Amino acid sequence: MRKNKGISLIVLIVTIVVIIILAAVVILTIRKNNPIESAKEARFKEDLRNLQDQLTMYMSKEYSKTPNEYNFSEEEFSGQELVDNFKLPVKYKDIIVVKNGNIVYIGKNEKEKNWLKDLNIEEGVLPKEYQQVEYIESTGTQYIDTKYIPNEKYGFYIDFYFDVEINTTSPSVKLLGSSIKNAGGWGGVEIASYASTNGGQFTWFSRQSDWINPNLVSKSRMQCYCINDVYGTSNNDITVPVEKKIYNNICGSIYLFAIHYEYGAYINTTSNLRIYEYKTYSDSDITQDFIPCYRKSDNVIGMYDTVEEKFYTNQGTGVFIKGPDVD
Repeated sequence: MRKNKGISLIVLIVTIVVIIILAAVVILTIRKNNPIESAKEARFKEDLRNLQDQLTMYMSKEYSKTPNEYNFSEEEFSGQELVDNFKLPVKYKDIIVVKNGNIVYIGKNEKEKNWLKDLNIEEGVLPKEYQQVEYIESTGTQYIDTKYIPNEKYGFYIDFYFDVEINTTSPSVKLLGSSIKNAGGWGGVEIASYASTNGGQFTWFSRQSDWINPNLVSKSRMQCYCINDVYGTSNNDITVPVEKKIYNNICGSIYLFAIHYEYGAYINTTSNLRIYEYKTYSDSDITQDFIPCYRKSDNVIGMYDTVEEKFYTNQGTGVFIKGPDVD
């Protein structure tokens, strides 16, 4: 009787499957314990711990000189100064600063941001040339051109405050917008009392028949948004579906503190308006994030977009009022 000396098909298949499984386990293990990434993380943490040690030694020395006068929270260093005086490697000079006596990371690398958690190092919001403030306030002649032209995917979030009583002085507080006046209504977000004693509010690109009544309260900080065609407000936590309209009637880019219309900027005239933050969305993705601030070199007040890394200033007359510095 002849013996079969070959490998059976079943044994071959089982062997191949086992090899594939083992290979997958090895690949996952290498990815999880990537020696190159582990080395980068270790070097990053060691370099910043060295900086922390150097900074502690410096501050201790300065304190010993004038213990009753020295305030470590006033210390600020950046750029080449950190390289020359604190032995910071040059590759970090544009992403690490010392602010109010603390090390702050201002880079964009997501892996490095995660590594910071083990070092108790803050993540900065703005570049060192700018100082964040709690809000900026328009007195009625200032506004910002965001340079953002909306389409059917456009959405927004805005954190704001206005100072006039809604149901007593008939205000027309224009938060933001871009529209040609059409059928008695302005596209954008506008607060007014003539449509509702509770303070009606235009939905995005709506006509006057589309007012909603979120019971807005003056002299109170509020937030509202319109994202993915759903409108919401912080005052009574309502959300309503919104049909965005009149896209063929937009003038161009979105204005803040005003509505951009065919003859220029339609600005608030009856109320001072503060904005604490403004975000632009495309569907659910953030495309702009405006932070109130001023430029340290000349004290110009405006809003810095942390997404596109651009500074936007007043396009009207006069100057914005700035709120308190944010540490």
